[in-house]
Amino acid sequence: MPDLNARRINPPENGPANGYSHVLVVDPGVSTVYISGQVPVDEQGAVLAVGDLAGQTEVVFEHLGRALAAAGASWKDLVRMTTYLTDMRDLAAVRTVRGRFLDPTALPTSTLVEVSCLFHPDFLIEVDAIAAVRR
Repeated sequence: MPDLNARRINPPENGPANGYSHVLVVDPGVSTVYISGQVPVDEQGAVLAVGDLAGQTEVVFEHLGRALAAAGASWKDLVRMTTYLTDMRDLAAVRTVRGRFLDPTALPTSTLVEVSCLFHPDFLIEVDAIAAVRR
């Protein structure tokens, strides 16, 4: 599959873009892939890495990688990501894990939100995403 060749724009006046792109322009001729919020569960739905944000982040990004692959996409095709955390005090752990999965030359736009709770009380993180795949 050819690269998406999306234009990533980071206006310097908007401040540094650490681990994401400020603006991403996708040309016509692509299919949009929407990935629901991924959470730290196993195949049976049991919560993994209870109380461990880094461990849960690893599971969530593994799920995202499988979801992208199932749609014929890769990390380079990711154009939008929203991360929901129940506590931002350990944001460094999330950034470390995320950095092992995302391609630094093809960073998506991104939003990070702290929420009071997620669907299950043991979930510390949930991430949804959008990818664009050239067909």
